[in-house]
Amino acid sequence: MVGGRIVKAPELEAVVRVGDHCSGVLIRADTVLTSAHCLGLGSVQIRIGETEVTARECHAHPRYEPGNAAHDIGFCRLLVPTQARVAPLADWGLVVDSPVTLAGYGRSAPFARDSSVLRRVDTKVVSVGREGLEVGTREHTACIGDSGGPVLVARGDGFLVAGIIHGTNGAICASAAQAVPIALHRPWIDEALETPASIANTPWIVVSALSTAVVAGAVRAWRRRRRG
Repeated sequence: MVGGRIVKAPELEAVVRVGDHCSGVLIRADTVLTSAHCLGLGSVQIRIGETEVTARECHAHPRYEPGNAAHDIGFCRLLVPTQARVAPLADWGLVVDSPVTLAGYGRSAPFARDSSVLRRVDTKVVSVGREGLEVGTREHTACIGDSGGPVLVARGDGFLVAGIIHGTNGAICASAAQAVPIALHRPWIDEALETPASIANTPWIVVSALSTAVVAGAVRAWRRRRRG
């Protein structure tokens, strides 16, 4: 984050690191919301505080197109729920001049080597489009590694997630940040999170155990038939 400050634990412990180059936010004890472009093709490692875990499965928005800010949103489910504090989703849209907080594990400047530290920057919404938001200024914005981090709005006892950072719109680390609004994608998020986990994305050790149980059951049935 450019122009921000380092976050001290447990402040904003819902904000996590996704892989080596992105950020994310816990919206449920077992779910991390992030950018679709952060998900890649392999397994995704997520760092929650000082603990690193592997995602059970990840899903990008079905309308996401690589390189396009629109619909650049996705989520990962964790194998084991975390005890860290989560940040619920906001159920309203943002307007110009709305005060927001950006948070992520990005650099403090384009060539800085400090992306392993969580930072926040308090700023505001500068424009609202049909499919996205622009937040911040060139002095207070996201940087490399902040993609997937949350756009937060304060409430009495914490924060709500109102958007997900895509990246900067123009000069890297020196222009307003583009963000995907939660309000626009809330129906997809809610529906997707109620869908049971796909066995195709279940960790191999679980699939292996299931396969072993199926084979063992088939063998027992075959032996019973032979004895009969």
